[in-house]
Amino acid sequence: MESLRIIAGLILLILGRQMFWVFVAVVGFVMGADLARQVMPNSDELTVLLVAVIAGAVGAALAYFFYQVAIAAAGFLAGGRIGVELLAALPPSSPQAASLAFIAGGVIGAILLLLVFDWALIVISSVLGASLIVQQIPAPPNMSGILFVVFVIGGIVVQAQMMRRGFPAT
Repeated sequence: MESLRIIAGLILLILGRQMFWVFVAVVGFVMGADLARQVMPNSDELTVLLVAVIAGAVGAALAYFFYQVAIAAAGFLAGGRIGVELLAALPPSSPQAASLAFIAGGVIGAILLLLVFDWALIVISSVLGASLIVQQIPAPPNMSGILFVVFVIGGIVVQAQMMRRGFPAT
C-alpha cells in the first residue's frame, strides 16, 4: 500500500491540474484507504485496497458527471486532509481539534477550488502529493520537512509550466 501512496503522490504532483478527474479519484482513493483503516482496524490490506479503489472510482465518476460538485467535494476532502496534517505537526491535540481542523481545511479547500480553480488545484494537489510521498519516506523529522517543501515547490513549478505551455485541464 505504501508504494501506491507514493505513486498517487507523484500523480498529484505532476498531473493534479491537468487531469482533474484523476485528482478526485486519487483523493477518493487515499481518503477511502484512511477511512477503511479507521473504521475496520483489523481488516487485511486487500479489504482496505478494495474500499480505496471503490472510493476512487466514486470520486472519478463524481468528477465526470457532476463537475462543480466534484470540485467542491475534492477541495473539501483535500483541504480537510491538509488541515489535519498541519494540526499533526503541532503539539498533541484532542480529537475535536482534528475534526475542526478537517472541517476548516475542507471549507477553505472547497472555496479555493471553486473561486480560483487552476491555481488552487495546483497548490492543493502539490501539497497533498508531497505529503503522500514524504509520509512513506523514512527520514528524520527535520529532513521530512525539507523534502516536503521541495516536493511542493517542484509540483507547483511543474504544473505551472504545463499550464503556461497550454496543456489543457481535463
